[in-house]
Amino acid sequence: MGPKNGALAVRPADNARPTISDLQEENEYTRFARKTWLGKTAVKPGSIKADLLKSELWDFIEGEKFHSRPLLILENLHCLESYLWPGYSDDSSHVHVLLIALMVNVKAKENLPVWECFKDRPSDFSSLFRRILSMSLDFSLSTAIRTHVLCFLICAFQSLDNGLLRKECAPLVSISIWHSLSSERARDQKLEQRVQVKKAWRAAGKRYDAADDAAKSKMRFDRSWLFSMILDFLNRLYGVPETSFDELVYCERFVEFLTDLESQLPTRRYVNALIHDLNVLPAIKLSPLFGNEDGLLLRDLTGLLRHFAYFSIDDHTGVQLSKGDSHDAHYKALARLQRNAMKYLKSKLTVLALSNYAAIDERAELDVHFSTLTDMELRELCGHLDYRLVYPKKTAVVVERDFLKEVLISAHERRKTFQEVAKELSICPTEQTLFEVGLLRNASYNGSRPLAIPKMNLQYLTVGDFLWRSFILHRCEAFFGIKLDVEDALKRLQPRIHSQTGETRFDGNCKMAVPISKPAVVEVAPPRDDAESPLMPPYVLDFSLEKQQPSITHTSKKRRRDQMEAEQNGQSIVKVSSYKPLNSGPYPTDVPRQNRIRFTPAQADAIISGTQPGLTCIVGPPGTGKTDVAVQIINNLYHNFPNERTLLLAHSNQALNQLFEKIIALDIDERHLLRLGHGEEDLATDTNYSKHGRVESFLENRERYLGEVNRLAANLGAPGAHGNSCETAGYFDSVYVAPTWKKYQEAVQDDEATAAEVVEAFPFKQYFCDAPQPLFPPESSPTEAREIATGCYRHIRRIFSELADIRPFELLRTSRDKANYLLVKEARIIAMTTTHAAMRRREIESIGFHYDNVIMEEAAQITEIETFLPLALQRPKDGELPVKRVVLCGDHLQNSPIIQNLALRQYANLEQSLFLRLIRLGVPTVTLDRQGRARASIADLYRWRYKQLGDLPIVGAAREFLTANAGFRHEYQFINVPDYKGVGEAEPTAHFIQNLGEAEFCVAIYQYMRLLGYPASKISILTTYAGQRSLIRDVLGHRCARNRLFGLPKTVTTVDQYQGEQNDYVLLSLTRTSRVGYLRDIRRLTVAFSRARLGLYVLGRRDVFESCYELKEAFDILLRRPDKLLLKVGEMHPTARAVGDEVEGTEMDGVEHLGKYVYEMTQVKLGHAQVGKNLAFTSIRFRNAKGDVVARGSHTKYVALAFKDRKNIVGELEAGADAGRVGS
Repeated sequence: MGPKNGALAVRPADNARPTISDLQEENEYTRFARKTWLGKTAVKPGSIKADLLKSELWDFIEGEKFHSRPLLILENLHCLESYLWPGYSDDSSHVHVLLIALMVNVKAKENLPVWECFKDRPSDFSSLFRRILSMSLDFSLSTAIRTHVLCFLICAFQSLDNGLLRKECAPLVSISIWHSLSSERARDQKLEQRVQVKKAWRAAGKRYDAADDAAKSKMRFDRSWLFSMILDFLNRLYGVPETSFDELVYCERFVEFLTDLESQLPTRRYVNALIHDLNVLPAIKLSPLFGNEDGLLLRDLTGLLRHFAYFSIDDHTGVQLSKGDSHDAHYKALARLQRNAMKYLKSKLTVLALSNYAAIDERAELDVHFSTLTDMELRELCGHLDYRLVYPKKTAVVVERDFLKEVLISAHERRKTFQEVAKELSICPTEQTLFEVGLLRNASYNGSRPLAIPKMNLQYLTVGDFLWRSFILHRCEAFFGIKLDVEDALKRLQPRIHSQTGETRFDGNCKMAVPISKPAVVEVAPPRDDAESPLMPPYVLDFSLEKQQPSITHTSKKRRRDQMEAEQNGQSIVKVSSYKPLNSGPYPTDVPRQNRIRFTPAQADAIISGTQPGLTCIVGPPGTGKTDVAVQIINNLYHNFPNERTLLLAHSNQALNQLFEKIIALDIDERHLLRLGHGEEDLATDTNYSKHGRVESFLENRERYLGEVNRLAANLGAPGAHGNSCETAGYFDSVYVAPTWKKYQEAVQDDEATAAEVVEAFPFKQYFCDAPQPLFPPESSPTEAREIATGCYRHIRRIFSELADIRPFELLRTSRDKANYLLVKEARIIAMTTTHAAMRRREIESIGFHYDNVIMEEAAQITEIETFLPLALQRPKDGELPVKRVVLCGDHLQNSPIIQNLALRQYANLEQSLFLRLIRLGVPTVTLDRQGRARASIADLYRWRYKQLGDLPIVGAAREFLTANAGFRHEYQFINVPDYKGVGEAEPTAHFIQNLGEAEFCVAIYQYMRLLGYPASKISILTTYAGQRSLIRDVLGHRCARNRLFGLPKTVTTVDQYQGEQNDYVLLSLTRTSRVGYLRDIRRLTVAFSRARLGLYVLGRRDVFESCYELKEAFDILLRRPDKLLLKVGEMHPTARAVGDEVEGTEMDGVEHLGKYVYEMTQVKLGHAQVGKNLAFTSIRFRNAKGDVVARGSHTKYVALAFKDRKNIVGELEAGADAGRVGS
C-alpha cells in the first residue's frame, strides 16, 4: 500500500529545492512561464484559456503525481502572483482553481507569505473559496486532488487572523452546524446549557428566515459542509479493505484538520459537539485502517485528536475546568448511566447501577458490564443516553455491537488529565526516547504528510493547554538536538567491536564525550509540580487566549482613557505652572542626570502607554529608538512609583547590556540596580552590578558614608563614635542632625529674616567647606539662601538614607543571605535574560522575589514559553499575579525565534513569539515611526516593509549623513559576484555553506577601506550562513590579522546574531549562488539591510536574488545602480564630497581586479612606511621643492612631521646620505 509505519513517501528529488539553473533551463514549466507571463504584460482576469492551462501545465503536474519539485519551480517563477491569481475570474476552470490551491499549499509548506496577493480582490477571493469548498465534496475528483484541496482548507483555518479567511471560514463552524446533530432532543439539551447559546441559535434562525433564496442556499451548504466532510471521511475509513496510500494520506490530513478545529476555541465551540455526536473517535478506533500496520501515524494523530476532544474546558466560556470540576462532570455522566441502567436494564446492570464511581470508570470494568447486554439492549441503552444510532444510508459505518460498546465505554471511562499525561513523560532522554518513531518522523519532515505533534496556533484553549503544547514541542526540540550531538560524537569516536574479546573500543576521540567507568544514580525524585492552573496577569491572559474577535473587543489604552475623561461629569480647574527642579545639593555629583533625547510624538505615546497599568506592545522598526523608549519608561516608573520594582528581560546578554548601560546613564541610584546572569561582566562600566558586586559596593559605600557621619559629628561638636556602624549613625541622626535642622528651620522661617541671617544660622557650614564656593552667593535673596540650605540638607539626608539601606548587610552574616536580601528587598530594577529566568525560576520564586512591572526587549525574538516563564517568577497574591504592567518591545518584521528543527519550526510553528501572536490577534500597538540610524537612501531598502517609517531631522542635517563614503561612488551598492575559479557556493558539510569568491571580495573591500583610512571599529562584515562566516574569518586571519595596515574589523558574524546591533559600514555576503535559501524569509533580509548607518555593500549573485518575488521591492532599489563595484580613486577618509555629488567612478571588474588594485595600494603604502622606518634612524634633513627644510633629526617623530603634510609625500625620495628632498 505504501511506506511502512508512517514513514515519509517522497522521491529523492522531492527534497531538492530548485536552483537558479532549474529556473533558467528549458523545460515544460519554464517554457510555459516564458510563453504566458515572464516578461509579458500583466495578465487580466478571465484571459487564461482553460484548455491551454490544462494541456500545457496541469497535465504535466498531474503526470508527476503532484510532486513537490515541479510545484516549487512554478512557485519560484511567481506563477500564483503573476499568472494564476491575476487571471482568475468567476468563469475560470476547475483546473485553474486547483492550481491556485496547489500554489497556496506550496507557499504554506515553504513558510512564505500566503495570502498577501489576494487582499486587493476580496469578492474574487470569496468566489475562489466557495469553489474550493465545493471541490472538497466533489467525489469525482481523485483522492490525491482532494487531499490538496483539504490542505488548502487546513492552511485557511490556521490563518483566521486574516479578515478574508475569517469571513469565509466562520460560517462553516458556526452554531448552524448543530442542524446536523442526531436529534432535536440532543440539540435542545445543548441549547439549554447556556442562555447565550440559545440566543445565538435563535439569531441564526432569524438570519436564515430573512435571507433571500440564494443566501439561504449558501447557508444550507455552510451548515452541512463539515457534516458531509466527516461522513465522507468515515466512508474512507470503512469503505475499502485494501486502502490505497492516497486514501491513507487523506485520512491523516483529515484527522489533522479536525484536531486543528478542536484546538482553537472559536472553531471548537460548536464543532466539538458535532464530532462527539457523530462518534468520530470510536469510529476511527474500530476502523480497519486504524489497526493496519501502515496506520501508525494515523493512530498517533488520533491520539492527539482525542486529547483535544476531551480537553477539560467549557467550550462556550473558555474556562479551564479544575480537577474537581472535571471529576464532577465525569461523575455526572456516570450517574446518568446508572440511572438509565437501573430504570431500563435493571436485571443485567444492577451491579453497575449500585457500584461506586471508582469501581466502574475503568475501561475493563465497563467492558465486563456491557458485555452482558444483547445487541438490542445496547441499542436501547445508547438511545436512552441520546447517542447517535443512525447514519445516512450511504455511510459505510456499521452500527453494530462492538461499535455501540466502544461508544459507551469511551464516553464513560476515566481519562487522564493532560497534567497527568505530562508527568509520565520522561524529561531526560533515554535510548528508547531518542529513537522513538515520532521523533524520527519529525527529523525527516518534508511537508508531504502531517505530524502527530501539537501546533502553536493563533489561539489556545487555556494557559494549561499552552504549557502542555510548549512542553511537548520543546521536549521534542531538546531530544532532537541531543540526538544530533550523540550521533556526531559517535561518528567522531569511531566505535569498533574487538574481534576476540567482543568489547567495544573507540579508535577516535571527541571533546564532548567523557569515558564513564561506573555509572552512579545520585538521586531519584518525581518532577516537581506547579500550581494546577498556571497564572498569568489577567490583562495578558485576555489578550493571549483571545476568546472574542480582537477587532471588536479591544481598544487602545488611549481610547479607554479618552472615554473615561469624556464620561466625567462637571468641570475641573487645573492650575499649571512651570516646574522648577529642586536643589539637590551643593556638589556636582548631586545634580541629577537627565535624559537629553527629544522624543517623537509616537515615542511619547509609547512612553505614556508603558507607564500606565496593563499591557503595552511597542513595535520598533530599525533605528526608531525602542531601546530609548524602554529606558525612559523604566526611568518614569522608578521616579513616579518608588515602591514598585521592575523586571527587565531580553533574549540575549548583548541586548540586555545595551539597555542596562543606557539605564545607568540616567538619574537612577546605582544601589537600586541589579544585573543577574553571566552577561554582567560584558557591561561597559567599571561598576560591578552582579549580586555579589552590588553587595561589595554597599559595603564600600558604608565606609565612605560612615566617614561622612564622622565629619558631620565634628561639624556639630558631637562627642562619641557615631561613625562606627550604621546603627550608631542612625542614632546620631535622630539625636543630633534632625533636631539641629529643625531648630534651624524654626529660626529662618520668618519672612523678615535677611539672607545674611539665613546664611549665618546655617549649622553645617563647616561640613560643606569642601563644596564649590561660595556655598551661598553674596547676591542671594533670603528665599534662594533657604533653598540652598535645603539642598544641602537633602544631601545629608541621602547619606542617612543610604546607611539605613546598608544596615541589613551589617546584620546578615553569609554572602548568600546578603545576595538574596539584595534581590528581594533592595534592588528596584532587576535585569536578566529570559534563559536565566527560566533556569532559576524556582530558586528565585522560593526566596520571595516579587516585582510589579515587566519590560521585555527583543520580544519578537523570544518564544512564547520564554515570554511566559518570567511572568511566573513570583508567588501569586490573592489568586492573581501582582504584575501591574507588562511592556513588550520588539519588531515582528525582523527575525523570529531561532528553531533548528524544520518540523517544529514550520509545521508546529514553534518559532511564533507571543509578541507576533498578539499582533496577529489585533492587540493595539504603538508603532514608532521615525528612524535616525541610517541614511535615508539606505533606509529606503527596508522602509517599504513598514507603513509610515520616516526619518528624524538629524538624518537630513548631520554631517555624517550628508558626506559621501570616501573612495566609493555610491553609499550603497549591490555587487554581482560570479563564480570564482569556476566555483560558486560550496557545502563541505551539511548546511555549512561557503562562497570563496564572496569571501575574497569582502576582505578586499575591507582592505581597501582600511588603506583609505576607515577605522576598523566602524566596519562590520555580515554573512547569511555560519560556514561563510568561518571562511571570511580564515581569509582575514591570513591576509589582515598580523598586518598593522589592516587589522580585523569590529565584527564578523551572521545576520541572525547581529540583530539589535549597528555599525557605520556593513559588508554583507549573501553567499548563495544556486537558490535564495532562507533569505526568502524577508524578515532576515530586513535585519541584514538595516544594520548599516552610512554604507552598505551587498555581495551576491544577481540572477538568484533579483528573481525572488519576496525580495523584489528591495532589489528593485538596489539594482537601479550598476552591479559592479564603483570606486572613487584618489580620495581618503574622511572626504568633503557630498553624498549627492556626481563624480566619475572606476569600475572594478571582479574580485581579481579589486584584489590587484588593493595589492598595488598596499605596496605603495608599505613603501612609504619602509622609507619612514629607514629614515627614522638617520640624521637627515627634509626639504620641499622650494628648498625649505621641513624636518630634521634622527627620531621617528621628525619623520612623522614630514609625512604629516600630504604635499610632501611622493612616490620616490631623492637619495643622499645626509640630506633628503621631498617633492611637493
